[in-house]
Amino acid sequence: MKRLLRALLKIVGASSDPLLLAFRGQAYLNEGLVDQASKISQELLLSHPDLAEAHALEGLIRYSQKNYEQAEKSFQNAIERRAETAEYHQYLGLTYWFMSDETKKDKGKTLTHFLKAAKLDSYLGSVFCCLGNYYRDIAGDKSRACGCYKKAFELDGTEESGTAAVDLSVELGDMDTALSILNEVTEKASAGTAKWAWLHRGLYYLRTGQPSQAVADLQAALRADPKDANCWESLGEAYLSRGSYTTALKSFTKASELNPELVYSIYRAAATEQILGKYEDAIATYQQILKKTKDYVPALKGNMSEFES
Repeated sequence: MKRLLRALLKIVGASSDPLLLAFRGQAYLNEGLVDQASKISQELLLSHPDLAEAHALEGLIRYSQKNYEQAEKSFQNAIERRAETAEYHQYLGLTYWFMSDETKKDKGKTLTHFLKAAKLDSYLGSVFCCLGNYYRDIAGDKSRACGCYKKAFELDGTEESGTAAVDLSVELGDMDTALSILNEVTEKASAGTAKWAWLHRGLYYLRTGQPSQAVADLQAALRADPKDANCWESLGEAYLSRGSYTTALKSFTKASELNPELVYSIYRAAATEQILGKYEDAIATYQQILKKTKDYVPALKGNMSEFES
């Protein structure tokens, strides 16, 4: 986006072309340069009050500032001037989505504009994700929501649409679809990317008793985000299921170091120390948990079993 902004600034005559000015304003806004975007918006509204892009830019600025009432008016003005632009309807729908619970649930507002946007541009992946959110969270139609998320993922391949499609497919018992999406993403992923897909598939393998595959996928997820304590905890479980107790202990320890509030990781570390015959370490770890949470029953049981032995 910075490269695009630099290119726009170099175009001869861009300062006098209202469409290029509006485009530059959006580029400024995307870079978080709200003052510059606002200056262009005000200039365009004065010099070209009938330009749809001028009102749309103003709407985007108001939307970014969470001034939804003003954003609504701006997007309505843009639609009055150019009704066939899908993005204007999408952003008006999003404005209603965030404005209030009442407008979010109003079919005549949120849903109508999302559907209009999808009809105007059937290749706009983001609007199908918006429709998925509506059908999932408001209408309670998980099957239709899943279809929208899958469509969105096919079009734009974003993490948001992919994750939602996978989660709902799993919830609806359609593991074939979920795995198909995850396999597609992981096959294309370069090292250190697509954490969400590796993590989802790793957890699936863990739940279905395939610990070696789970270990491989969770390691790939951690290459993308080495500081994810929950992922380290899951990796510990995978190692434990595989019988790799020493590496399981290291993983649980790493998880608790990254997030000391993960009591379960500390407990699993103690239980693993017990399996490895490191009884003094296990007792110390159990007691560490009990200092944090006096009534943590698994730790109480583990501590008592150690003293009994």
